[in-house]
Amino acid sequence: MSTRRFFVVGLTGALTIPAAGAALAAPAKADAASIKRAVDDLTAAMAELHGGRWKAHVDHDTGFILIQPRPTRRGAA
Repeated sequence: MSTRRFFVVGLTGALTIPAAGAALAAPAKADAASIKRAVDDLTAAMAELHGGRWKAHVDHDTGFILIQPRPTRRGAA
């Protein structure tokens, strides 16, 4: 059975935050492509699970990834 806790526990290694002010090395092209695929997969999974359209922002300088729903247009049918 998949639970939120199971999912989050699986991500704990990925949720490490570098020390404040620590600069991260620029990713290699292969790594950047791998990250893009992973982010695309996660946004697709969020859309499948929650519906709607999702967008991602990846900040390679800080190692931060934000995935959030896209705002809906007002008056859209």
